[in-house]
Amino acid sequence: MFQLAKNKKSSVIIVRESDGTGGCICCSGGMGEFAKKDHSYGKIRKIAEECGRLHREITKIFGDDGVEIIQIEPRAYFYLMPKVLKDVLKFRPSILSTIRTIFFWYPVPVVIVNGKPIGLGRVPTIDEVLKEIEHSKANSIN
Repeated sequence: MFQLAKNKKSSVIIVRESDGTGGCICCSGGMGEFAKKDHSYGKIRKIAEECGRLHREITKIFGDDGVEIIQIEPRAYFYLMPKVLKDVLKFRPSILSTIRTIFFWYPVPVVIVNGKPIGLGRVPTIDEVLKEIEHSKANSIN
């Protein structure tokens, strides 16, 4: 089990398009019959399942309280902005990464780990997320 420095709790924000159902489809049964008729259903469903898998893997490694995990859609900008700013100030990613993250200049889905976007346009692997958590922790301590 990974041990994180005190008051430097890592943050993972999973940003994905809305499934249009108002509920979580990553772990539950799926989308309603109306949504299934949409041509993009298969793609949305696959991304939702990958996001759910990533969320479960992070929780399995760090426990329920080891890492703050948020799944959100990009339209929730006003909810997301304070959390992104907090991570940027706490972990201090590069200036280019900071600008891209604050203005959301990335393709969706994306995972923001400690203020830095990874897996642009795709859901990253658990190894990519763990690598970025370790990297940003090492840089924030120095």
